[in-house]
Amino acid sequence: MVESRSLLRIQYASYRALSAHYTGHMVNGAIPVSGVDLSSIIEGDIVVVELQSPDYLQFVISTRIERISEHQDALLTFAPEEQAAVTSLHQYISTTAFISALEQEPHNTHPRILAHWQVDTLAPTTESSKVLQSTLPPVSKRSPSLPPAQASLLRADIRCPTVLSFISLLNQFEPEGLLQLTASNLSIHPQNPIKLKWILPGYHIIEMTALISRIEIDFIILILDKSSESFNRLCRYNQSYHARARREREIERGQNNESHTLSYHWEPIPEPQDNLPLSRRIQRLSTEQKINLALSGKRQERMALARDSNRQIHHYVLKNARITLEEIIYIARLPYVNPDVLHKIAEDRQLTRHTAVIKALVGNPRTPVASALRLVGRLSRADLMELSRRTGMPRRLLQSIRAKLKQHQ
Repeated sequence: MVESRSLLRIQYASYRALSAHYTGHMVNGAIPVSGVDLSSIIEGDIVVVELQSPDYLQFVISTRIERISEHQDALLTFAPEEQAAVTSLHQYISTTAFISALEQEPHNTHPRILAHWQVDTLAPTTESSKVLQSTLPPVSKRSPSLPPAQASLLRADIRCPTVLSFISLLNQFEPEGLLQLTASNLSIHPQNPIKLKWILPGYHIIEMTALISRIEIDFIILILDKSSESFNRLCRYNQSYHARARREREIERGQNNESHTLSYHWEPIPEPQDNLPLSRRIQRLSTEQKINLALSGKRQERMALARDSNRQIHHYVLKNARITLEEIIYIARLPYVNPDVLHKIAEDRQLTRHTAVIKALVGNPRTPVASALRLVGRLSRADLMELSRRTGMPRRLLQSIRAKLKQHQ
């Protein structure tokens, strides 16, 4: 006897739908399915189920059809303890990020679940006698559309060595949000998610998730989310001051023939670390991940990275577009921050318009003395009096402060 193996894709349109489906059914080893054509399958068939979360993460569960009702509703069953993907799904639903997304979702959000059958897309198994003796088929029997590891996501690193090479791609995807990439022999299907990592000149890193629209022999076409912040950041990069300056230099040097490079690899979903303190989580990051977080992270993450032992990271914290004046003042006071960062703050006319920034820089022993001396004359007598009492100040700077105090008398 030869059993047919079918593929069922379940897409959750909301976090509420995934949470309700998991807690109501999957924890008990069941997946109810309705509203799809079941004419091609029978009870006892093996079904590989791809679960896709609202943020395009995939989890694969191998199931068997327990029963099909007269109303064409099916019940798929499995043993949760035997499915590694169920463990990964449980960890994902328990993360702070998922819970936060669930809480922020409007209560009137319709918990839609989209199910798509692809019958006979998997090769039939010849080990029917062994399969029938067990409750489930072996977990190793996976859909060819999935990566070697469960709960993994395909990632494409797009490295643009020049601004001109990025512009050639920008002209392609900016109008319609469609991007064509060279690819062959990838185990993927249309509507599969793919994570894009853009590595732009000046070590600007922008990450986003796209959907595969079409697959050809030697290329794929992706659909980018034009409403996402990552897409807008990508389009704005070309207009930034640094990008314009680089582009002019590239044109002068004749660097208009360089093209982007592309690499693919499967990226496993990381184990949840939300229960760890922020400082511990940052310690586990690579330098590249810290730089990316410094450029795009939230306030608490920026402040933690400003205290990081790798002082090169401090430069990228300052480049974060969402950094506030209060954070600049905080960084200017840190006694272990990179002196080059303090010099850069001191040279910024917009920032040194604020007395609190000047006072923080002058009072920081790490600030280059030359930079601090230029700012002393802009402090009030009360601020100078307070700074003159501090210990650990450079001698030249302390002499300058006392001289200014005499002039105020």
